[in-house]
Amino acid sequence: MLKLRIILLYDYLYISIVLLVLTFALISTNLIIRHSSYTGIEKELIGYIKRINFDGDKLTIHIHDRETVIGTYYFKQKKEKEIFASTYKLGDYIKLKGMMLKPKNNTIFNQFNYRQYLYNRKIFYLFQIESIIKIKDNNNWFYYLKQKIIDYIESITHTQNYIKTFIIGDISDIDDQTLTSYQLIGITHLFSISGMQISFLATILLFILQKLKVTETKRYLIVMIVLFFYMFLTNCASPVMRATIFFFLLSINKIYYFNIKSINLFYLTLSIVLLFNPYLIYDIGFQFSFIISYYLILYQPLINKYQSSIMKLFIISIISFMASLPIVIYHFYQINILSIFLNIFFVPLVTIILFPLALITLLLPFLDKLLLLLINMMEYIAVKMSNIEVGTIILSKPHMLLVGTYYLVISYCLYSMNRDKNYNVIYLVILISIHYYSSYFNNYASLTIIDVGQGDSILLRLPYNKGNILIDTGGRLIFPSEDWQKRKRSYSIANDSLIPYFKSLGIRQIDYLIITHGHVDHVGESINLINNFKINAVILNKVGHTSLETQLIDCLNKNKIKYRFCGNKDILNIKGYRLYFLNPNIDRKDPNENSLVIYTIINNKGILLTGDISSKIETNIINEYNFKPLYILKIAHHGSITSTSEIFLDKLKPQYALISVGLNNKFNHPSDIVLKRLTKRKIKTYLTSIEGSIYFKFYNNQVTIKTCPP
Repeated sequence: MLKLRIILLYDYLYISIVLLVLTFALISTNLIIRHSSYTGIEKELIGYIKRINFDGDKLTIHIHDRETVIGTYYFKQKKEKEIFASTYKLGDYIKLKGMMLKPKNNTIFNQFNYRQYLYNRKIFYLFQIESIIKIKDNNNWFYYLKQKIIDYIESITHTQNYIKTFIIGDISDIDDQTLTSYQLIGITHLFSISGMQISFLATILLFILQKLKVTETKRYLIVMIVLFFYMFLTNCASPVMRATIFFFLLSINKIYYFNIKSINLFYLTLSIVLLFNPYLIYDIGFQFSFIISYYLILYQPLINKYQSSIMKLFIISIISFMASLPIVIYHFYQINILSIFLNIFFVPLVTIILFPLALITLLLPFLDKLLLLLINMMEYIAVKMSNIEVGTIILSKPHMLLVGTYYLVISYCLYSMNRDKNYNVIYLVILISIHYYSSYFNNYASLTIIDVGQGDSILLRLPYNKGNILIDTGGRLIFPSEDWQKRKRSYSIANDSLIPYFKSLGIRQIDYLIITHGHVDHVGESINLINNFKINAVILNKVGHTSLETQLIDCLNKNKIKYRFCGNKDILNIKGYRLYFLNPNIDRKDPNENSLVIYTIINNKGILLTGDISSKIETNIINEYNFKPLYILKIAHHGSITSTSEIFLDKLKPQYALISVGLNNKFNHPSDIVLKRLTKRKIKTYLTSIEGSIYFKFYNNQVTIKTCPP
């Protein structure tokens, strides 16, 4: 035992273990390819329910047999949904009939990759459900108890959404606007179960058991059993797993007087978690939890320098902010400096008041309204603070080399602060400044056809940040629905695709938003974009406007954004780069025919963007203008047979044809005839439905082409 104690005191033992495990995790997850137990052609699945989620008329089930598969079903009637909710519970064995589907990769650069996300969780298939049959009721005590806890939480009238968040880590019921405000001010981490909640729960249990005269060893054993159950209750969320295993190791260390340093116990915790699941290394929750905890443990002496609780909290907030900064930039492309100060208010509010009160409300439901009052206050402050733009810094997605540089500089800054050399934080400020202004050093132009489904959205970026021009926004028809059918969070092309993509490139404003015409698949997301991103100016066509364009003009007037109307032979000059508007049509009846047609030249390469014009307008254009052979032609009207005539192609002789089109769209775009015309002329053709977003980088005489296939 003595030899074991001596060995366990060696610091290098733990450093060696964690380095070996990290190496193993990186190598194994990149070299060993996981395979599904299914073939992908199954029409029927039998297994037990691991998770159930209702979102409007959409049902999502995690079913497990040989492996986990995620099934989706859409209720036809409200009664059908109610019957299902009362009949099917966690752990029930069910039979699904339907079709296997492979998850898709992201089709816009730098966006969330759902397929990779599921792969890291050993989920290879989705299942499109046609029918569900229960085979037998749950006979697993764990799922029975978990279902009872969920049912009890959902019976609480006003605050069930936050109690569910604080107790089992499920944020799906929190209002979308509120969640966004939490993210913008940098306090989202407070709404995932963390070490603070685990420590609080463990402390309360230890206190109660001590008062009941339970011996120390038994106290810790009981608490560990409760925490391990709690860990599985929260689906082994990374922060809960870290805190639980760390408490387990702390308990053993305390009971047997090993005197192992906290930092070494942390290394051991990290190693155990990664040996349990190496793929957690790619999980955002894991990254936040372990990296922030590591820096807080490592720089505990810096925190302990201060006697004041407020100062301690302020230093903890600074360390947490700095430790998480590269991860936040890498995943979300922006930071909020104000979060350092806001956490001083929100951390105590959530961890000292709301979380304990949520636990008490479970036992005393009459406190529900008091909890609601405090939650409403928190939400109100968060929404108000999120509207303050001061402190928010948009930064492009960093390369892993830059992430490493950030951590080297952050470590040096914290090391200096621990030695009262606070002025060395200037090095982090310099690094952020270089990152912030890096787009001003980009000496190339780029053109991206952004995959927005059945619609158009094209981003043109000029060198040295001279201009960012967005041509159309995409958009979808929204059909009326009953209250029970409405989703908790509706997908928005602007908020969920365009804006995150702009931020990932370090774009902080769109200098010109050009709307080619007034159909929803071109203008539909313009108001969402204007309300959530900085737009300097808007250009519309001169001819008769649709109701959507009229709404857009009203929005521009309300927000005091300048706009102008362009048409045939107008020129937009942006610091030496010119966009020529060509469409000579004056037909006020068909918005497609009125589409702005834009011609520009980048590095001596001609580019023509044609909106949704027909072959009639194409003929007018080639009769009026004398074109040199094009480099890029954006095919009109998503490849419809109404456009892209043979005469037009023969006159323009493009090297590349780009078609922005949705997969399996109801219009059957693009037309086979159009595709044959392009193939016959050996024009290299890209479809967003197949290739995802299409990126052209123009540097000197070279052009780099990248795609983002689903």
